[in-house]
Amino acid sequence: MIACVRIPYFAAAVEHREDPLLANLPLLIHDHERIWAVSRETAKRQITPGLPLRQAQDLCPQARLIPTRPIYYQQMANRLLAVLANFSGLVELEQTQPALLSYLELGRLNNLEETAKELGRTIRQQTGLNPALGLASAKFTTQMAAASTLPGRALVLPPERELSFLAPLPIQHLPLDEGLARRFDQLGLRTLGQLAALPLGATLAQFGARSRSLHELARGYDPRPVLNFSPPIEEQITRHFEEPISDRLILQTISRTMAGELASRLQAIGQVGRRFHLYLKLEDCGEWVKVLHLPQPTGAAERLAEISNSLLERVQVYCGIVAMTVTMTDLSTNYGYQLDLFVHQTRQENFLRDLLPNLLARFGPSSFFQPAVINPLAYLPEHRFQLQPFGSL
Repeated sequence: MIACVRIPYFAAAVEHREDPLLANLPLLIHDHERIWAVSRETAKRQITPGLPLRQAQDLCPQARLIPTRPIYYQQMANRLLAVLANFSGLVELEQTQPALLSYLELGRLNNLEETAKELGRTIRQQTGLNPALGLASAKFTTQMAAASTLPGRALVLPPERELSFLAPLPIQHLPLDEGLARRFDQLGLRTLGQLAALPLGATLAQFGARSRSLHELARGYDPRPVLNFSPPIEEQITRHFEEPISDRLILQTISRTMAGELASRLQAIGQVGRRFHLYLKLEDCGEWVKVLHLPQPTGAAERLAEISNSLLERVQVYCGIVAMTVTMTDLSTNYGYQLDLFVHQTRQENFLRDLLPNLLARFGPSSFFQPAVINPLAYLPEHRFQLQPFGSL
């Protein structure tokens, strides 16, 4: 059996946990510019993540504004996974927004109802979150079960009940592309049961090979196993300040030092990153978070300092900052690539100059050479230049 733990509107649920006075209030969780997450009440107003904050306020003027705390939300997700690990050695986190979805492989169970009750009770006691639970024999079916029940309740489906449960569900629950959804609608296929009732051969003939997996899901067959969740590898530097800091120049100086430490850590493990996070904790208990996706992975101190300071220039806060965190994620091995020869461009030269310290630390100075002019009038290039060991930068 597989259990699905679903916490609708996860970010809002975490905020409700922190402040019970926010319960049942419409929440707009934002990053100072756009909507990051919503609560159930604001979702009813057709407010979705990514919407400009001003437009969302116009749609729901009575909503409570909450600055986003993505690092804390991830910590809460990790805490939940630690609780679930007490029930199973295989725990998978599929997503955290807008709803948190996770799966547990529970094996053969004799008392499904009692297991579901114990699972829900433990999650509530140890995390303060109120999950909706589904138990079934396959991931898709258990996900549908968790989505069909309310937080604080569990829907348990023995194998003999699964097909009758799936049959009336709208066919939009399947992972359909736009073209296939249109064809299903044109042929009057509105529910999973209608698709499941078609012979597999006729389904393949009408919709092609891609419809095989959809037909199987509609019949409750889902071969996907529960995959053990591995938290993403990241490097992080945090500074807590005894007194709140509001001077931008001081913050940029500190961020430059932190960027150097972050670069040293990345260099030590031979990694570069593509996603840079800047997190500021504010004196009034608010938070400011910016994430920058880099077109080219980097681990160079100067580049990281440049990125951090450019993000700090966008900060518009009206109180002191009590903590700063810089994080590099989406890490990969620091492989070099061939630059164009005989092209003297400042950007390329700067990139090479930033990359060289990491390469020297990893492979040693003896692996690198630099050309030196020994006879500029020589006819042959090999007589004009000579390769010499690369000196210190």
